[in-house]
Amino acid sequence: MKARSGRADSPEDLSLEKRRLSRSGRQATGLASQQQNHHKSTSLRSKAISKQQVAMGEDQSPPPPNTFTTAIDVYQSTLDDALTIIDHIAARVTASTITGLGCGAAYATLKGFPVAKTSFSAALSCALISTSCFGMERVAYSVLKQTNAFANRMNLLSADGDDATTATDNERSIQSTQLDNIIQSASSPKLLYGSYALGGLLGGGVAGFLFQGKPFAGAIMLTPIMLMVGKMELSLEEYKSERLQQLLDENNAKK
Repeated sequence: MKARSGRADSPEDLSLEKRRLSRSGRQATGLASQQQNHHKSTSLRSKAISKQQVAMGEDQSPPPPNTFTTAIDVYQSTLDDALTIIDHIAARVTASTITGLGCGAAYATLKGFPVAKTSFSAALSCALISTSCFGMERVAYSVLKQTNAFANRMNLLSADGDDATTATDNERSIQSTQLDNIIQSASSPKLLYGSYALGGLLGGGVAGFLFQGKPFAGAIMLTPIMLMVGKMELSLEEYKSERLQQLLDENNAKK
């Protein structure tokens, strides 16, 4: 027993014990550093995940409007409006040319003039006059329509300006509907007659100046003709709408 206790108290045992303690201290220090590194890596990973989520959220936000696409849409709309105006003028110029061709042939037959030459001259004169008159009529119609719609819109907004702060969503929708109705009602018979009168004045003045050098005579002669053409177009549109309503009523009655 004394020999064993002496061996435990020997310098070799003490050195082994110190080594064991130092080794355990190193292991504890290593574990602590590993835990610290693990915490750091976890925090960095969470930050990276949060950045990815933010980036994904930004990517899911609606993209800004494409200026190029908007410009194409505006260009397409303007082109459609221009083609509609050209079709409107072309249809009336074609009808005027055919009328001039027939009137020229009848006049040449009555007076004994060459039919082909007289008919072609009358048709060309009618085409030029109708182009100037109906072109000016479309310009006057666009100006009067925009002016009338703007004036009615400003009157409606000024009338409802006091209640604009307390207006509900339903009232705002009703107001927007009223504005749309005002814009659509800009093509009233009065507006159409006004545009045809201005077209006859301006276009007749141009035609009178080009053919005879008398713009006022051309305006006075062609303004009543343009008003009669406007009356015919309104009567035709009324007949079309009435006929369409009759067809719809008959179809509903069959059901």
